[in-house]
This record gives sequence, C-alpha cells and structure tokens, in this order.
Amino acid sequence: MSKKEKIFEKSSCVDDVKVSIRDALLVENISNGEIIARKTRIATKTKERMRGLIGRESLAGGEAMLFPGCSQIHTFFMRFPIDVIFVGKDGLILKSYRELAPWRVTTISTQSAFALEMPPGTLQSSRTNEGDSIRLRTGGNAQGFR
Repeated sequence: MSKKEKIFEKSSCVDDVKVSIRDALLVENISNGEIIARKTRIATKTKERMRGLIGRESLAGGEAMLFPGCSQIHTFFMRFPIDVIFVGKDGLILKSYRELAPWRVTTISTQSAFALEMPPGTLQSSRTNEGDSIRLRTGGNAQGFR
C-alpha cells in the first residue's frame, strides 16, 4: 500500500471503505445531508491517476472520481469543466472549485487527503461549500461507475 493510500485509509471521513474498493462509493455532505455522488471511482493505480477523466466526453450526474493523496489537479486535455473539492483527513472541505474549465491548474492544497472530481454544477446543486464535512461510505444507494 502506498503512502497516499495509507493517508486516505486513515481519514476519519472514510466509513468502512478500503482502498481496494474500486467503485460504488457514496459521498455525502454531512453538514447539510445532501448526497454529492452515488457512483464514485477511486483512482489508486498510476495509470488511472494519470488519465483521470481525460478522454471522456462528460461525467454523468451522480458520478465522481476520487484521487487519494492528491493536493493539486489539472484539466489539461479534458473536454468539459468539472467541480473539484480537496478534503482533509478529518473530512473537512479545504478548497473547492466550481466549473473548473479545461486547461486549468488548481493551487496546491497541502493538507488534502484526497481530491474529488465531479460534474459541473454538483457543488451548487448539493449546496456544498468550503468548510462543510463529508463522509465516504459503501452500500446503501451507492451505484457502480460507468
């Protein structure tokens, strides 16, 4: 297990989630009770992390991609904007980006345990803001990633 995976696994916002789980991860904003994503893929392999969402035409509502140990992302070569949050080990949203356009780079979030990339408009529709707390869990209404 890599150092990034260990940091992610020790996060207090991770509810019974093991890094080996590939998808069907539910992301919930526990500050307001809204579900942020029902279909979340965890990018743990180097190839997955490098590719991310590059090459996809879009990201469907309710889908997301989670990058353990990630403190900065870029949208080079992407075809669509995304919403992004950087989350600390305690589940607190440290930094958020709404509708980050292709060919952009975020600032570095050194205290981030992971980054979550979502379709544009997700943060607004779920009323998710910096300072909110989130929880990750499996089961319930979690659905597979397409």
